[in-house]
Amino acid sequence: MLKAVRMLWREGTVLCLTAVLGSGGAALAALPAGTPDFAGAVSREESVVVSIATVTLDRPRILGLDDEEPSRSLPEEVLQAPIATYARPPRRGLASGFIISGDGAILTSAHAVSGIQDITVRLADGREFVARVVGLDTQSDIAVLRIEAEGLPTALIGDPRSLAVGDWVSAIGAPFGLEASVTAGIVSAKRLLPGTGGLLFLQTDVALNPGSSGSPLFNLRGEVVGINSMLYTTSGGYMGVSFALSIDTAMRIASSLIAEGRVTRGRLALWVQELTPGLAQAFGRSQPNGAIVIRIQRGSVAEAAGMRVGDLIVGLGDRADMNYSDIQQKVADSPPGTKLPLLVWRGGALHRVIVDVTASVDASSQPLPALEKGDRLGLVLDDTPRSPPLVSDAGVEIKEAHGMALRAGISPGDRILNVNALPIRQVADYQSALGGLAPDAYVALLVLRDGRVRYFALGGPRGARSSP
Repeated sequence: MLKAVRMLWREGTVLCLTAVLGSGGAALAALPAGTPDFAGAVSREESVVVSIATVTLDRPRILGLDDEEPSRSLPEEVLQAPIATYARPPRRGLASGFIISGDGAILTSAHAVSGIQDITVRLADGREFVARVVGLDTQSDIAVLRIEAEGLPTALIGDPRSLAVGDWVSAIGAPFGLEASVTAGIVSAKRLLPGTGGLLFLQTDVALNPGSSGSPLFNLRGEVVGINSMLYTTSGGYMGVSFALSIDTAMRIASSLIAEGRVTRGRLALWVQELTPGLAQAFGRSQPNGAIVIRIQRGSVAEAAGMRVGDLIVGLGDRADMNYSDIQQKVADSPPGTKLPLLVWRGGALHRVIVDVTASVDASSQPLPALEKGDRLGLVLDDTPRSPPLVSDAGVEIKEAHGMALRAGISPGDRILNVNALPIRQVADYQSALGGLAPDAYVALLVLRDGRVRYFALGGPRGARSSP
């Protein structure tokens, strides 16, 4: 018999769960009432979670001279001679996301899709689609993608304000490409993070790893309460501290991205920092709430309104008890042109200062255009390869791979041996085989790489991703 562990109860809570097993016996104790039902939440919501794969092509490298100017001490004939180049392999990335509208709008992290040339979305049912970026916002790290699909299941959006520190939450994502992985934990804290403009983040101990960015954070009712954005780490991997942007903020930003392709925020043309108890006392104020002005833009409306460095902004309108986050959020939510009444602590007294709100538009970099060079499969072939094939009649060499070929994993230097079952010995054979197929038909390419062969399936209906 295995070692028995005593079941201890305190105020209706299980402190240690007993399982007494005999030879061939079963566990005698079941999970007590009140145990979090993650399985129920997962079964309801896993269909709205997607996996995202990205591809980016780097510029060609110059052998021996990349990222630096050639020495002018070299002979002129050397400097004028052609320099050998080679293409860096494409950089591939992983992320997660979730469907927010049935017509194909998907929410994910901006850092995962910024500057990307090709994005593929894989749904929970296995279907894959090429996605485009509708818009992204770097300050909040929110991006909206769109795929050509209809009637998709959509996430149930919850109210993060109802979450308390200590509440159970879970995430579904694709860490390291392991799709539909579920992790769980509790809300550890609610925090403001530097550089986010006063946005509120939910700190959790839910495990996140590369590929988890953009995954939804669920409560026990299966409602999305946040979008997982970042983790605190000194190793590059999960160390017990993760952060998710509250979903109400994320959805408000997503609405702006869908409607306008960008996010416009209000600003006061001044810079502030959070007021601490020590700073409050130094400026003669007992309550440590609000923001202290540390810099004012020269010639701005804030300077014209009379704002000064060292002013303590403690509220707006008639409220003098607003915290740092509330003030920043209120300013950001105010439309440009609004006259905002600030309550300012200066010289031991409260003053009302009216400042015009100006526009702050996120200057996020837009995604690079997808490369659609080559034939309908995205291939450029070479009848005169630089190096001889390792075996006779070894097909034709791929000079460039773009679009669906690049997404499928085909690379320059690969050789096409067969199209479907037809052997390929020259480019004309390939073109003839491809020309005999319907434009939307799948094409099976037998490809040679490093002495190994493998079939790839390319083509299919418009918008669908081809895969090996």
